[in-house]
Amino acid sequence: TAFVGPVKTPLERRPEVPPRAPDGHPAGAYRPAPRLDVLSAALVALALVAGGALRFVARSSLWLDEAQTATTAALPLGDIADALRADGFPPLFYWVLHGWLAVVGDGDAAARALSGVAGVAALAAVWWAGRHLGGTRVAWMATAVLATSPFAIRYSTEVRMYSVLVGGTALGFLLVARALERPRLGRLAAVAAVTAGMLLLHYWTLFLLVVTVVALAGRWWLRRDGASWRVLLAVGAGTAALLPWLGTLRYQLEHTGTPWSRGTQPLTAMEKTFSAWGGGAHVDARLLGALLIGLAAWALVRHRRQGTWPLGIVAGGTLALGVALATLTGSAFQPRYTAVVFPLVVLLVAVGLASLPDQRVRTALLGAIVVLGLVGGVRNAVDERSQAGEVADVIADGAASGDVAVFCPDQLGPGVDRLLPDGVRTVVFPTGADAARVDWVDYEERNEAARPGPFARRLLAAAEAAGATVWYVWSPNYRTYGRSCEALEQDLEATGRSGARVVPRDRAVPERSWLTRYGPP
Repeated sequence: TAFVGPVKTPLERRPEVPPRAPDGHPAGAYRPAPRLDVLSAALVALALVAGGALRFVARSSLWLDEAQTATTAALPLGDIADALRADGFPPLFYWVLHGWLAVVGDGDAAARALSGVAGVAALAAVWWAGRHLGGTRVAWMATAVLATSPFAIRYSTEVRMYSVLVGGTALGFLLVARALERPRLGRLAAVAAVTAGMLLLHYWTLFLLVVTVVALAGRWWLRRDGASWRVLLAVGAGTAALLPWLGTLRYQLEHTGTPWSRGTQPLTAMEKTFSAWGGGAHVDARLLGALLIGLAAWALVRHRRQGTWPLGIVAGGTLALGVALATLTGSAFQPRYTAVVFPLVVLLVAVGLASLPDQRVRTALLGAIVVLGLVGGVRNAVDERSQAGEVADVIADGAASGDVAVFCPDQLGPGVDRLLPDGVRTVVFPTGADAARVDWVDYEERNEAARPGPFARRLLAAAEAAGATVWYVWSPNYRTYGRSCEALEQDLEATGRSGARVVPRDRAVPERSWLTRYGPP
């Protein structure tokens, strides 16, 4: 609607607002019936109540990314930007989380609650975006789809910025669409502010920004309308917020990157993404993912001349650009990065649902989406993401002051470290640094040059001098480590200490590890 509507005034005159029907949408555009039937309304209510509650329920302890984020955000405010040079993200979420932790505390539930609040706010943003796109029926259906989305629920229960990105993208769509209709100063300033915030949340926003700018430039080139030009200027003004961060971004690109990944292939990335949108590698999740993609495609085919096509172009273009660059550069791709795309897909799904001619089919598909989504949402609430809590409990129960917990790889450290009592010292292989945060700077080169034998001898010499027990937390098959962690266990055994495996490695948990206890000789 707003992206492709006709513009009848020249550049130097104020753009004319397209004529509107009584429901507030452009005359002649697709407008579904404004009301939901009773059963659909009940499904929407169930989605809002259950989906909202699930955004604050997760029993698992924090896994690596969450623990690293919480630990970094807990640093003094002035130290956060410098600490992120050894990581790979911009600073805005960490600054906000710093203030949040200072108010509500730094426990797992408290830290995750910020993302839960952002996830609820994203529902409101999607409702307004859906209403602007297709009326109240589209608004409620989009909200129900997002409310029960296992993808959205997962990242509303994770100490990361992805639930904020979901809401920011939906809000950005609404603000750009409204500014294109009537480019007032306040609306343009809001576009600039959202652009700035999104860029400082996650670097995948750069792909969304590039595709959006190309789409706006194309509209301006074809129509020569002043609104497109003004919105382009607003987006450009928002990008200025990233300029002070460019030095850190350059350092991150040169020294951190994504050494934990071998890159991706386009088909693999698409399969992983569609599966993640449905809730992961489960039959019900794949069915939900296929249903979402099918309805989004139906919206594009059914309303190819309406406001759905710009959504499809921006969403598809952003995903294609990100995957292409990850493939060409060998950098990481994770479905969670598509949080900058997902709300646009949700809006397409809602249009597809609302435009189905048969009410019974429409209600049945909405019910299927809600039920399948809640199945994935409950699974997210009860599943373990890491064995960090189990490992930390065993160490805390058996450790004495001065004992040492050693981690190989260091990626197992942050989740356990934050749960251990103060008297237990933590070190990571190969640097010997504490386990609170992973230092990603020149990570691959450092690990490939490491030698387990000398590290084990130094570690045990210090432990024997203090009469301390060594607790070894490890797992094989981490990229850049080769067989170093296995070799380190053999070197610890070779010193005369007998090891007792006290926590088994649980293959059902994504971040899993063994815990071996080496008592004094």
